[in-house]
Amino acid sequence: MYSSTVRDHATNPRNRRELEAPTAKGSATYNRCGDKLTMYFRITEDIITECTFTARGCGPVIATASLATTVLTGQTVDQAKKLSVIELHNTLGGMPVSKRHALLLVLQCLAGALGTPT
Repeated sequence: MYSSTVRDHATNPRNRRELEAPTAKGSATYNRCGDKLTMYFRITEDIITECTFTARGCGPVIATASLATTVLTGQTVDQAKKLSVIELHNTLGGMPVSKRHALLLVLQCLAGALGTPT
């Protein structure tokens, strides 16, 4: 049902902690089930130098946020704004339809923290 990447990030999440004094922060909630995600960013000279998250939600939300923090660290703000649901889905090795809200939560956090995509 879940890819090895999703299982790995769900059971061994990377960067799961609140970032002290973040440069930017975005939060999102999926009201149907109550999943909540907050992503924290440290940005230096337009580069995301650190990205972390806190979550109260299902394994796919944790896995998607964990993977996103690893993908986004080192990117410019403009690169991060271009992260797409398709790119997240493919990098995770797929996500069941019933859990794709996890992808949207990450993108909502990005939009809230960094602004709308360029």
